[in-house]
Amino acid sequence: VQEIAAAIDKETRGQALIVGLSLGGYVAMAFAHRYPEKTKALVLSGCSVNYPQCMTLAAKINSQLLINLYGERAFVRMLELSFLWIFPRTTMTPVSGSFHPDAWGDAMLEIGSRNFSNQLRTFLGPVMILNGENDTLNRSGERVFAAATRNGKLQIIRGAGHICNLDQPEIFNKAVQNFARSLNPS
Repeated sequence: VQEIAAAIDKETRGQALIVGLSLGGYVAMAFAHRYPEKTKALVLSGCSVNYPQCMTLAAKINSQLLINLYGERAFVRMLELSFLWIFPRTTMTPVSGSFHPDAWGDAMLEIGSRNFSNQLRTFLGPVMILNGENDTLNRSGERVFAAATRNGKLQIIRGAGHICNLDQPEIFNKAVQNFARSLNPS
């Protein structure tokens, strides 16, 4: 959240459209809650469920067990291989330098300690919830999150899953671009 604030201060005129996918979406909501004056609007994808603490604790324990069993490098390599299996090679870049499983477990614990739909209620700006059609977990809470917004829009990307920006990159990008254009109509 602090890094986003610093980037906005350095690179913009004080506000930005914040796009967050999955864990990044929860960071985006926390940012908008803390810095509404720096948040022009939000695009939230794959982050429309409040996780119970027991589920996030299980995620932390599971990631720690896998790291202890296989080592962090092997765990990240397994993650990369699963992405290569799911997504075409043209859309996949190695995550080994950017994914830290232990930090991910800690982040999941933090997610379980917050009610993000309540935080979203405090943000007055435009919000687009952009979920993949097959992201069943996040689809289960999207209407609650959309109802929590003051100025919200819900859009579904057909044939896409949780990481809909990789499943349907052209459609995802077009949706974000159209939403951004709607903020500053010419």
